Amino acid sequence: MPRLRLLSPYGWIAQRGSLKRERDNYAIEFRPASRLKLPPSSFSRFQLPNSSMRNIELKARLHDRARAEAACAALEAAHQGDIHQIDTYFRVPEGRLKLREATPGRTELVFYHRPDVAGPKGCEYTLETVQPSIKPLLSDALGVLAIVDKLRTLYLWHNVRIHLDCVKDLGDFLEFEAVLSAEFDDADGFRKLERLIAEFHLAPEDHLETSYLEMTLKQRPPRPFGP
Repeated sequence: MPRLRLLSPYGWIAQRGSLKRERDNYAIEFRPASRLKLPPSSFSRFQLPNSSMRNIELKARLHDRARAEAACAALEAAHQGDIHQIDTYFRVPEGRLKLREATPGRTELVFYHRPDVAGPKGCEYTLETVQPSIKPLLSDALGVLAIVDKLRTLYLWHNVRIHLDCVKDLGDFLEFEAVLSAEFDDADGFRKLERLIAEFHLAPEDHLETSYLEMTLKQRPPRPFGP
């Protein structure tokens, strides 16, 4: 059986050779990657960068799309068009791992950590452009947790991505992502999101704690992984 090695951005590795049967489910043994003496070529396209990125983010329910579009126009946010995104989430022991297929766009593998709290919050993430053919491989190795299908309208305002999302089976949502860098720190991100909350007239009760993944799982619990 060929060995599959998947290196996460937080330095953990799953090997096909480590898959074990436990009560009709697959368990994956995770070990610190730093202890493994493997050449970089061993990971081929599955290796993710070691450095992570950070956003300050907010997700909220969207009650009036026309009003949100008017707010984007008032801010002179640059309209980037519509993107159809299919996010396939895989089973991992911590954080969230998803394969995002975007049309138009590219296929990306994204691993991230974000607290489940309402209001603006930090999100640590790593992403890597991959070939779509990796999807069945990840599905077999890790198991699919859920699939989120959405149409995203994207606007750009300074370093903030504004998303007007229509999510299949869930409804309409608004999302802000302040992308941080050496120029833009956490304080800048929080300031900009607080201004956007005011500009879009978002009430505290509309702020969401969880992601589309958790909302999807509430409607469709995942099936057990394994034969």
